[in-house]
Amino acid sequence: MNETNNNEKKQDKHGEIDFLLSSRFPLRILIAEDNMVNQKLTISLLNLMGYKADSVVNGSDAVKILYEKSYDIILMD
Repeated sequence: MNETNNNEKKQDKHGEIDFLLSSRFPLRILIAEDNMVNQKLTISLLNLMGYKADSVVNGSDAVKILYEKSYDIILMD
């Protein structure tokens, strides 16, 4: 019975946003996304987790900005 309760608690946490993630895992993030709706959604979700991401509209711009700054993660489609 106790094991079932623990499994249910773990499953419940999968849908939660960790608002302090950036304090535990500080990352410099670049988003390369040409669809403005997707770009805004991604930035909003990252902001909820405490991240401030840079964004560009295509891969070419992503390569250009890498000459100016370094990133831990680049999100692109």
